[in-house]
Amino acid sequence: MTNTEMQYSIEHTRRLADALLGQKQFSNAKSSYSKILKVAPSQIDCREKARRCVQNLPLSDKHGFIDACLSAIRNERPTAGDAIPGWLYSSLFEAKFSTPSHLWSPTKKADKANNHHPGSAICKQRNPYNLLSELIGTTGPTTLFNSMQFVTRGSEAAVLFDSTRARTPQDLEPTDELEPDLNVCIIGGGCVGLTLANSLKISFGSRARILVIENRTSSPHIKEPYGRKWLTYIPMETLNGLIDPTVSTLISRVGTNGMIGVPLNIYETLMLLSSKCLGVEFFFGECDEILRESQASWDITFDATGGRLIQQSISHSSANELGPTFIAENTLNYDQGFRKFGLPSHNLPSKLEIATIWHGRYLRPLVQGQPIAVPNLKITGIPFAIFEELVSWCHHHNDDAKFYIWPGNLQAPFNEALVFICLTPPEHIFFKKNVTSPTTLSEVRRLLHPERSTDERTVELLELINNRDSLGNSRIEPPFVYSPYFLPEGDYIEHQFSSPLVPVGDTVYNGNPKVGNGLARHLKNACRIHDILLENWK
Repeated sequence: MTNTEMQYSIEHTRRLADALLGQKQFSNAKSSYSKILKVAPSQIDCREKARRCVQNLPLSDKHGFIDACLSAIRNERPTAGDAIPGWLYSSLFEAKFSTPSHLWSPTKKADKANNHHPGSAICKQRNPYNLLSELIGTTGPTTLFNSMQFVTRGSEAAVLFDSTRARTPQDLEPTDELEPDLNVCIIGGGCVGLTLANSLKISFGSRARILVIENRTSSPHIKEPYGRKWLTYIPMETLNGLIDPTVSTLISRVGTNGMIGVPLNIYETLMLLSSKCLGVEFFFGECDEILRESQASWDITFDATGGRLIQQSISHSSANELGPTFIAENTLNYDQGFRKFGLPSHNLPSKLEIATIWHGRYLRPLVQGQPIAVPNLKITGIPFAIFEELVSWCHHHNDDAKFYIWPGNLQAPFNEALVFICLTPPEHIFFKKNVTSPTTLSEVRRLLHPERSTDERTVELLELINNRDSLGNSRIEPPFVYSPYFLPEGDYIEHQFSSPLVPVGDTVYNGNPKVGNGLARHLKNACRIHDILLENWK
């Protein structure tokens, strides 16, 4: 079907749906709007009208509804094709830096005691409504962005406290008293889990009870502030018409180029506040405390934990059994799109075979016979004014794709750049030991002087950024290892906690941020899951 034919089909279906809605044939109208959303999820007016239909429809058959949703989610789950772009980048450009797993271990996190927020330091005056209202009323993008950063740092009770204050965890369990039509539990309070919770609450309102469980806590029922100050590369159209328009408005006021722009921690904080305003409930602690040890009966549970709930961990391989081999076609000019990020031209094959190996229930891609595992470092908060200088520097010092320069999509007064650095094993050991929390470049640079194991280019780039960053906002983040995996079809949806457990986000696969196949695609999948629930409600 050509674009013109598809557009004609959409307009024809829209007119039919509008006529049905005008006749109050809500079920038929919703079905027509859902057909449009399946092929054109950016048609936000259709989603809004489908939501209006749902508000006028009772859920007559909950079991049938859940079965239909699970069937559609299985059929439309992410495929290996969604994950392969990240594997391809590492296979073609970063193979030199991929290290066997015995040479690295998870980075030790900073002691939670350092992040503890005593009650006296927490502001309890403003609730989520107050905070969002103050942000909406802030004039000027620079002032607004600074206010967002202040709220995100985490001194507000509305950001840090869960829904059990003056109550008990058992108060969050579904009960027969005033039972809503649908009980949804989302385990994982990051970008994907919050987006799913927010969109479902907007669609189903009081007819759905939604609980989000987040285990990144500083003390019981008090969450750590969101700390990933990492730039995003997500089109606004992915979220327009899906999430609370208050959040869409706020982030669009500071972003550019039709992109979200704000770092992850700001997006997560705004989504948390909005979801609280909408009536989503939160529990900050381990899911065992509220799920496995209780009799809670949820209709559907979403695993947005990055795979922590999967029974067989990705780190355990039972038999080292080889998985399928995937073929990436048309790779001859694959490097062209990355030259603007500091990657020089490469001589590439016309196609590439990527072998995989089973690790528990996951597939992991191989390079040189070993699972891909590329240690990386991020430098955040870099003034955008030196972006072009950094790219130019990389074109003369980056034959092995060690560096990747990422431009931000924030407004000019406060826009930033972000740098990825692939690490050699000695570099990884050094940074893992010395950088356990965001650290200034000058501090790290002092430690690097006696270090002969560090690549001279790494030192030179750090000096370049440090000398150009007059405000000293740049920070080196603790190192991480990009070790990709993918959850294939198999037993894609299992039953735990007396309900179906649906994997979303990084639980399905962890994308490579350098090729945009991570969060942006996960949010599109969350949008599709939301629309599936909307489509099958009747």
